[in-house]
Amino acid sequence: LSKDRQCQEKAAEEARNIMKVAGDGPILKEHIDKCIYLKHCIYEALRLHATIPFSARKMKSNYSVQTRYKTVDIPGKSYLVYFKTAVGLNEEIFKDAASFQPDRYDEDQSRATKHSTFLPFGTGPRQCWGQIIAELQMIQVLVHLLARLEFFSEKDKIERTVAAVSVAAPGVDAVKYFPRDTLDCNSCKPYPYIRLRH
Repeated sequence: LSKDRQCQEKAAEEARNIMKVAGDGPILKEHIDKCIYLKHCIYEALRLHATIPFSARKMKSNYSVQTRYKTVDIPGKSYLVYFKTAVGLNEEIFKDAASFQPDRYDEDQSRATKHSTFLPFGTGPRQCWGQIIAELQMIQVLVHLLARLEFFSEKDKIERTVAAVSVAAPGVDAVKYFPRDTLDCNSCKPYPYIRLRH
């Protein structure tokens, strides 16, 4: 979001609206259910940068897979490793795969299609049990942050005093963030509190 001002502003607007609706109370699941664009931003970030980039499955029996080039035989009791990031960057699955496009999730996709291509939490019977709680918490944090702060890439030339700079992994841009100049919701506290309640 720090690299795409238009996406960030759209997400921030949704966050401010949720803060207005929540008022002084906590952000509840019914508020989070209205965070469609924020959820799409999270999906897109996870598609590009999966927190766990690969998964492995032990094959119960022999299995054959037909690829474009040949048939691959996988012997039983061997481990099959798949790279979630490679799936997320596959141009045959995601058009313009290297770009951040939260709107790609606006299209109605069948549940089966989404779950066979969007793999940050895995899929099938061994899918991450914590996916729902993780999504709820990520949205809560983003609502609080985007309602209060603007984010910029470290490479952006900004004529303001830096509020803080995040620590980034090697090869990843750090992010500058600043308090938003216009906080039009009275419920935006200076220090966010996050409480999960269903």
